[in-house]
Amino acid sequence: WPALQDELILMQDKAGMKPLDGIRAATSTGARAIGRQDEMGVIAPGRLANLVFAKDDPAKDLRALRTLVLTVKRGVPYWRKDYTRSPGEQAGEP
Repeated sequence: WPALQDELILMQDKAGMKPLDGIRAATSTGARAIGRQDEMGVIAPGRLANLVFAKDDPAKDLRALRTLVLTVKRGVPYWRKDYTRSPGEQAGEP
């Protein structure tokens, strides 16, 4: 995740990409690039329920992706407040 966040922020700050275009690049365009557009990449019936929820608004600034409070993977919620590091994980890397 951190590398993707860095890349999106770089595209926003240095390449002038609008935040919503960065979100689209990471979601629907990314799914299409790997041939999985029929199952992920957009919020729609029949698609995998993979979502993130941020405290701040990533549509205004992609740095908000660093304020995640909830991740939903295949419909299962994972609250950031409940996250604990695995024994081998380095600080700063979820």
